[in-house]
Amino acid sequence: MKNTKDPLKILYLTYGRVSGVCRSLGDALSHRGQDVRIVDVGNEINYRTKKYLHLFKHRNLWNACLAIAQFGYDWRRHYKKTSFAFQQMSRAAEKVLQENSGDYDIILQSGTLFSPGTDFKKRKYFLYLDHTYAISRGYDRSEGLRVPLSLPSGWQEMEKEVYENAKKIFAYSVHVKNSLINDYGIKEDSVVVAGAGSNIEVSSLEDKRYDGKTVLFVGLDFQRKGGPVLLKAFEIVKKEIPECRLYIVGSNLRVRQEGVIVKGVVTPSELAPLYESSTLFVLPTIREPFGLVFLEAMAHGLPCIGTDIEAVPEIIEDGITGFIVPAEGHLALARRMISLLRDRPLMEKMGRAGYRKVSTLYNWDKVAERMLREFQDSAHRPDRRQAES
Repeated sequence: MKNTKDPLKILYLTYGRVSGVCRSLGDALSHRGQDVRIVDVGNEINYRTKKYLHLFKHRNLWNACLAIAQFGYDWRRHYKKTSFAFQQMSRAAEKVLQENSGDYDIILQSGTLFSPGTDFKKRKYFLYLDHTYAISRGYDRSEGLRVPLSLPSGWQEMEKEVYENAKKIFAYSVHVKNSLINDYGIKEDSVVVAGAGSNIEVSSLEDKRYDGKTVLFVGLDFQRKGGPVLLKAFEIVKKEIPECRLYIVGSNLRVRQEGVIVKGVVTPSELAPLYESSTLFVLPTIREPFGLVFLEAMAHGLPCIGTDIEAVPEIIEDGITGFIVPAEGHLALARRMISLLRDRPLMEKMGRAGYRKVSTLYNWDKVAERMLREFQDSAHRPDRRQAES
């Protein structure tokens, strides 16, 4: 039995950068004295290398053909979501686990695009999820957005098996927990809402000024993140508050609209000053697995306006840390933007409330703490499946 004071050896399996989550969570676990090794099994089936040479490996070329046949023009986005990719990454995970046999206490895995090895049903492992396929399958068709993803029944069965055999599933949100329970039949006590954190450090609000005229939008997928809705709303806002300006970050697009400043894709070091100089964050997203960017905004003391979808209302407390508006409703969005921009004391009150929420609840140290409680419990209790085998 492992001593409670000894660091746990955590093998963290992932399939890519996952928006910086793996690095941030790995660092938080390490800061709490744990021995964390992050392994990207997605490298085994990846065409995104210099000059696409990796694509011409047999398995990658085959998977590219499958992805094109299944997803059409959108194949690059969903390259790792074929059944073949699932199997290949699972084999890569098996190889890693066998090579490190006896040298880890905990298996932690990001998502379910693969299983923790081909022999996963005999292993004790934990999952960390921001979404499920069932959620995305239930999306309504929206003009200008991609058709909801359709994956074959074989892939769906593999996904469900990985859920069913997990020791515990850590969910970013209650929304994901409810999907696991209602859509997949997972027992409620097998799912822990662990939350998530900002990948940008919480800054001091000592010099924060709320000028009432600087709005910030951050999103790579302009359409899905509600960019067109925001532009419509901003036309109304600009008429009421002529000095107002809107910074658009993450999307390279051409916009000829008064007061709109497109910054395009920026580095984290370039993004931080934009958070610091802005006084209102708006993301009228139409589809959103979680919304880490809201946490980044709150970490800089910004009140937030988001939509009434998925986990967004869990992050933004309506009337406390910002406002929740209907998705695709530019008139309601404009009203909320105007009311906040004209009320600097309220902006500051909400911004500071969001800052406190990120400082005390939505941060990677708290996520690591919640996970470690489950890890420690598991590490000091014999696994039922192993005992029965």
